[in-house]
Amino acid sequence: MKRENCLICNSKNLIKILDLGSHPFADTFINKDEQHNVLPVYNLSCVICDSCKHVQTECITDSTERYNLFDYSYTSSNSNTSRNHWDSFCKSTISMLSLNKDCKICEIGSNDGYLLSQFKTQLGSYILGIDASRSMCDIANKNGITTEWCVFNKKQAVDIVSNYDKYDVVVANNVYNHSDDPVSFTEGVGELLKEGGHFVFEVPYWKNSVDSGKIDQVYHEHVSYFTVTSLIKLLENCNFEIIKAEVVDYHGGSLRVFSRRAKHKDNLSHCDLQNYLDKEKHLFLKHTYDELNKNVVEVVKKNKELAEENQEKLEKALDKIDEGLNTMKQKYMEDKLRAELAFKETRV
Repeated sequence: MKRENCLICNSKNLIKILDLGSHPFADTFINKDEQHNVLPVYNLSCVICDSCKHVQTECITDSTERYNLFDYSYTSSNSNTSRNHWDSFCKSTISMLSLNKDCKICEIGSNDGYLLSQFKTQLGSYILGIDASRSMCDIANKNGITTEWCVFNKKQAVDIVSNYDKYDVVVANNVYNHSDDPVSFTEGVGELLKEGGHFVFEVPYWKNSVDSGKIDQVYHEHVSYFTVTSLIKLLENCNFEIIKAEVVDYHGGSLRVFSRRAKHKDNLSHCDLQNYLDKEKHLFLKHTYDELNKNVVEVVKKNKELAEENQEKLEKALDKIDEGLNTMKQKYMEDKLRAELAFKETRV
């Protein structure tokens, strides 16, 4: 189904900026006995809202199918790089917001609970995880990290507050961009937070993808592609304001954002985001995406040529292996025949 309205401002002024053709979902892994099955494919294109400048996928897909929720395999503690990054995130958040053991922390998209475990270790505070993968919830709960299963939105947030509590800090890393309804998601964060609470999150930075020409972050599971420009619009619409934004070296360049309720004023000053806005202006020009699409075509062409070259090398290598095996087989048969003849001669 083709998207007709912007996810943030509901405008119909959507302009296609990137078309990568049709593909199956990125995390659709099949068993050996399913290898001949034809996987369903979906259009993978991005559009930009001419009103609020938010970049989003053009094709609307079913979230349950996208995430294969009952057999989700990615864990946030699966590498030293990930663990080091989340350790740094934890320390940065504690320092930035002057958190203490009395602070209650909730994470949306908490996965196996690794980040929450760091907050628990560092602060000894009350924590709660929320995740859309049942398998990850099971792992986290077994590891002592209380985790609720749900696909997060405003309605789910109200239920969680009634069953648990409100929180001083809500974190959501690399999950905001997965939401089919970022407005309801943000309103849900508002429901979870206490007065004076903070929302801290990371998302892949669209500017880095465009400027580098590396579009590996573009796939169906990523519904939104954020810039500071679009985040300001989204957060302001939901009565939040950004107090700090920084680019961190994760997933090819991510935005780490600290925000608070707009009506609440604390001792943290509102940061000047104009430098980001100035550097993002080219992201809203047609010429930028003409060049990006041209580069994508070139990359695809080179990759195809490389694949064909490697295929040719592989076939030649396999031919040599077959030739070697045939030579060995022939020598074995000749040796066997000589041995049999020699054996017969000794008996005579």
